Amino acid sequence: MKRSSRIVTACTILATLAFVSIYGISRVGVLLAGPCTPGSQRSFLSAGHGDGNVTLARTKDTLATGGPRRKRSAAVYMPLPPPLESNPPISFGGCCGIGHRLGRNLPAIVYGVTRRARLVAAWDDVKWDVLFNDNDFVVAGKRQAENFDNGVPEDWSENPMAWRVETGPMREGTPYERYGQDSRYLFEMGLAWSVVNMLRKNLSPLVLSFLDPMREQYRDSELHVCTHIRQGNNETGDWERKKWRHIDFETIANATLAAMRHHAVVSGATKVTVFVASDSGKTRPWFESHVPEGWSVVRPGRVLPRPERGVWFGEAMSPTNAVLSQKERDEAMAEAVADVFALGECDALYLPNFSSFSQVGIMLTRAEGNRVFFMDLKRHDFVVYPPPLDELYIDLIQQNSEMRVEIDELRNQIAQLKAKEYSRIMAQEETANATQ
Repeated sequence: MKRSSRIVTACTILATLAFVSIYGISRVGVLLAGPCTPGSQRSFLSAGHGDGNVTLARTKDTLATGGPRRKRSAAVYMPLPPPLESNPPISFGGCCGIGHRLGRNLPAIVYGVTRRARLVAAWDDVKWDVLFNDNDFVVAGKRQAENFDNGVPEDWSENPMAWRVETGPMREGTPYERYGQDSRYLFEMGLAWSVVNMLRKNLSPLVLSFLDPMREQYRDSELHVCTHIRQGNNETGDWERKKWRHIDFETIANATLAAMRHHAVVSGATKVTVFVASDSGKTRPWFESHVPEGWSVVRPGRVLPRPERGVWFGEAMSPTNAVLSQKERDEAMAEAVADVFALGECDALYLPNFSSFSQVGIMLTRAEGNRVFFMDLKRHDFVVYPPPLDELYIDLIQQNSEMRVEIDELRNQIAQLKAKEYSRIMAQEETANATQ
């Protein structure tokens, strides 16, 4: 009897442990296979708005506490190594619109950070410290011995610190294809995300005077969606001869709003805010007159005049902004910088056409774990930019952590059952011995 009871106990424990192991393996298997399998319900590679590609509406609890919109902790950003005083500073210049110049400057900043050097921004038309506070990594100043003006260092992305995350395949025929290799590297580089996050934390009071009033309008929304529609001020000035960048505005606007509406329905959100960045004065009014009832289109805190033709900061040597005073030039650039960073504070970013103006928004949106969508230029639907595959690893770690807790609880229950069974067996043996 004694031997039989012990065998039963051992079999019970082994069977339970086997169940725990199979349970754990099955959960890990689902996590590894599910999101990565094209066409699966949770596939990050699908072009539609599956559950994995939609930001769910924020709950009343998070709204009541002014809960952050971010999915990830700020700790996910790579810490930037401070510059060494023994290393000579590296400078960079600036030209043209804010999107173009940041697209050239960000690789230079990454280059300097990986070499533990202080960066000096030698902008001429609008000084760097008008837009960004001086900090440990970048300060306004004069050109240094190693200077890149508006150029990109050849080996800026080759340092081991500048590793890039892997992503899934992207559908062909979207504006994504028109971004150069340097831009695509920025989109997928953790260090570059940390650089733009550092810049966001150091926006100047002038820039914040444009950005903060907009933030107040979307801070408590259940869902905040954004778009940037580049049109070159109704395709005038420098833009007039750039036929390849001209768009059918009505088609673009209607398709973008339709995608946003679908996103809101799937997410369950009713309190929705929309931020529209555009160099055309008709874009925001169009959205204001077409969004569903109850939605709110973010309005600028300050409205500056636009040029009659073209944009204030366009091609090199463009005379458009020559009519502005320095104060007006500073304010025009600050307004643009505010819009650039507002595009990085969205639950979903919709990009129907190519523009370097959107680069920082793409980087921050991806860094925060939210979704970027590019329009299929022929079908006029939107394709999700596959998120970094490391998001799958983060999810896996989180799920495995939860699984370990559950396993520990099961192990505790097994230990308790084992102790009770052992006590019962010992009691039976004592009873049997007493009757002999």
